Amino acid sequence: MKLALFLLYSLPFTVFCQSGDNLFIDGFTFTLNDTIENGISMVAIDIKQGRNTYITSLSNEDGKFQAGLSLGHVYTIQVSKRGYYSKSILIDLTGIPSSDAEGGFLMELRFSLIPDTNKKDRRLLRKKPLGICSYNASTKQLEFDMDYTATIKSKLHH
Repeated sequence: MKLALFLLYSLPFTVFCQSGDNLFIDGFTFTLNDTIENGISMVAIDIKQGRNTYITSLSNEDGKFQAGLSLGHVYTIQVSKRGYYSKSILIDLTGIPSSDAEGGFLMELRFSLIPDTNKKDRRLLRKKPLGICSYNASTKQLEFDMDYTATIKSKLHH
């Protein structure tokens, strides 16, 4: 089983193998109240493949959502709810050799939603994804570009 852990400002997740030659996403949207994570229901989950909508869904009453993505494509996942900053990530599932794709992948995504109070942050988060994930041939895992994420985080004002 392949395992990778990534903690991102408002977006930690884990990636490991799962059955099927695809990516299965098990997601959670929440707000932090002190150190308690409170799930947020009715968060819009929009997954695009290029410019085309691939999946549109809502988080359930506990803030959870699920999706399955086919390997060989690039996706943008955006979560949004009125009154909170919209956040997106880019997941590049191209270039994965079939021998490494066998069994597929599972990704646990956790989106912490923050009240929308700063126009500069809102503009930045609309223009750029908060994280970029792609296949790393040397580790044979899906990994996020931590340098990119650090750059985006350093530009946020809240």
